[in-house]
Amino acid sequence: MRSGQVEKKAREAAKALDGDERRELEKAEAIGKSHIAEEDRLLKKH
Repeated sequence: MRSGQVEKKAREAAKALDGDERRELEKAEAIGKSHIAEEDRLLKKH
């Protein structure tokens, strides 16, 4: 990705966090974190 594209995507992400998508993004983040925690727990078990 070119620098200009990265900056554009960063602005789009910031705008999404300020808008209606915030709740949906936070929910997806929580789901992802819970999956990681479960995987870590399973790996430590062995």
